[in-house]
Amino acid sequence: MSILFVGNILSKHRGTLGPSEKITRLLGEEYHIKAVSDKASQLPRLLDIIWTCFTADYKLVIADTYSGNAFNIARVASIIARLRRKKLVLVLRGGRLPELYKTNRSNVQTVLNRADKIISPSQYLIGFLKPEGYEVEYYPDFIDTSVFTEQPQERKPFSLLWVRAFKYIYNPELAVKILHSVAQKYPEATLTMVGPDDGLLNDVKKLAAELGVLDKIEFIGRVDNKQLPAYYSSHSVYLNTTSYESFGIAVVEAASCGIPVVSTKVGEIPYIWADGEDMMIVDGFDADAMASRVTAMFGDKELWQKISGNAKTKARKFSWDEIKKKWETLFAEKA
Repeated sequence: MSILFVGNILSKHRGTLGPSEKITRLLGEEYHIKAVSDKASQLPRLLDIIWTCFTADYKLVIADTYSGNAFNIARVASIIARLRRKKLVLVLRGGRLPELYKTNRSNVQTVLNRADKIISPSQYLIGFLKPEGYEVEYYPDFIDTSVFTEQPQERKPFSLLWVRAFKYIYNPELAVKILHSVAQKYPEATLTMVGPDDGLLNDVKKLAAELGVLDKIEFIGRVDNKQLPAYYSSHSVYLNTTSYESFGIAVVEAASCGIPVVSTKVGEIPYIWADGEDMMIVDGFDADAMASRVTAMFGDKELWQKISGNAKTKARKFSWDEIKKKWETLFAEKA
């Protein structure tokens, strides 16, 4: 049984494992799996994918499907799969796919119609495509619960944590504004920002200086995936400020380590999490509104413990042991 995974296999560049890369590593000993591409730049990555899709020996291709320019990866993989008469499974991951569908309906439909099966970790995307006539099966993403577990260390009081790339879709500047608002009530509040620069780091630092909170922020840069639990376990509240969220694996990892999350209400977030029960969820991108949810937990230990405990319990539902069976069934059906 030969299976080709097509997507972003970029852990050696970014430090974190993407969903498909995790699957190929976990099932690689049981199945003959090849994954492509690990090229950092877009054009070399696309060329590598084209070459591999044309030359590799496989029966089934599983293609991650994102929005924006990354959609071309799934498009190319679907064309070659059709030419070579290989079975194709599309994994819808792009939080902006609904926007792409609305503006490029015929192109997106052409790619979707080539698939033998469509799956997604996003109930949000599934719900969007159902009225369009597409049956998409729910395959949630997963975490390694042996790695992402709360560590026995003291949490720094009034500390905020943000873990993403410094990229516009993740709104790093919003995290700085939240810190500024929180500091009005809790002057000792701090913010740790973990992640690689993707063009916005200098803008974030400039904003922090303008708001007078630069000395309250620690910029860590990129860290290896296995280092993240130490950050999740040593801070008080995690900020999820993204504009799009097809699943929210970082949020699940954080929750599994016991840190309460304050998040924007986007994409998959309200489908998985319950506001006030296992997460604090805020409509829009209002820094003061998000800050008020932070300070509510800073000032109420029982509320903090409730959100932390409930979120940790829910996060455990997304362990590999729970999700593995679905992938094995898929391989048995299609490969």
